[in-house]
Amino acid sequence: MGIISVWPGCFTLALVVCNQLSVSAQQLSKEELIFLTPEWTGERFPDGRPKVSDDILKRMKSVTLEEAWATCRGAGYNYQYEGDWMQIHPEGVLVGP
Repeated sequence: MGIISVWPGCFTLALVVCNQLSVSAQQLSKEELIFLTPEWTGERFPDGRPKVSDDILKRMKSVTLEEAWATCRGAGYNYQYEGDWMQIHPEGVLVGP
């Protein structure tokens, strides 16, 4: 089973993100954000980002890397990886909009 059959939108998402990176600093239009997050049924910010409750954001501050990966793997996302991330606030956990 190939990666495309595991997550059909992966190729499309990669194209959209790569295209946006070459044009701007990762700024997606409202329509693109909604297209990339079709399962979200809750409220959204004016720019299209899904609104997540403060309670969930507060709970996410205590999630470890291992717990996050276990959740991703449990949902079938076994091979998603993005390297070269930079830690911009080493003094704390960055969570939120």
